[in-house]
Amino acid sequence: IISMRGTSRSAIRRCSFGNPWDRVLIITERGGSGNNLIEDNIFIDCEWDPSDPHPFDNNPVTHPTSSPSNRGANGVVRISSPRTIFRNNIVVGSNEGKGEEGAGAVHLTFYDASTPFINADNCRFLHNTIHDARKNCFSVFRNQAVEDLVSALDIRFLNNSFSGADGFAYYHRDDDVDISSWSFRKNRFSHKDRDVVLKIDGPNPEERTIADQEAISQRWTDNIGTDPVFSRSVRAQEIDTDPSAFK
Repeated sequence: IISMRGTSRSAIRRCSFGNPWDRVLIITERGGSGNNLIEDNIFIDCEWDPSDPHPFDNNPVTHPTSSPSNRGANGVVRISSPRTIFRNNIVVGSNEGKGEEGAGAVHLTFYDASTPFINADNCRFLHNTIHDARKNCFSVFRNQAVEDLVSALDIRFLNNSFSGADGFAYYHRDDDVDISSWSFRKNRFSHKDRDVVLKIDGPNPEERTIADQEAISQRWTDNIGTDPVFSRSVRAQEIDTDPSAFK
């Protein structure tokens, strides 16, 4: 796991990751940090699949207190830091992890303003492909302890493709995370079995199509709900045996 806690002006670029037991990357603010770039990376077959053996199993020396609750996470990439740019990445074949409903292959997580985590303003998600996720492609949720929510202003999604999830293409788990200043433009949100691709939680949770969302929010424009067409359709199981097949 790569843990970027309190980093500023750091970049992870042109790497390939495969971690079938846990998340790969966590970026967390510590008092004024930010301005990080995650670009041109491939994340393949990451997060734990509960049906598979885990390295912690039956290992009393290295993990004497191991239990299922210690295994996996709630996504492949977790971002909790301002001015993070996540651009031109491919996240494919992400597994279930801990199995929490709001888990996303990539997710934004927000914290109480009284903690060292100050804000997550001005993040950018540009030109990414997130496909074939066992839970949701992208999710937004807050830490359970949040009472005084941190700032989450001007977050933008442009020209991303979120598709092939067992859950939703986009899951906004908590309506206390205000997205009125966010922008969603020219993205693809699709599901392999249905037109309903978004879930927005709140007092009256709703599942929506792209047309539903764009009809009620001017911040959602020119998005589409059709399935992507790949030049070669390769699932994570095939990538495991033939990595060169993924191009």
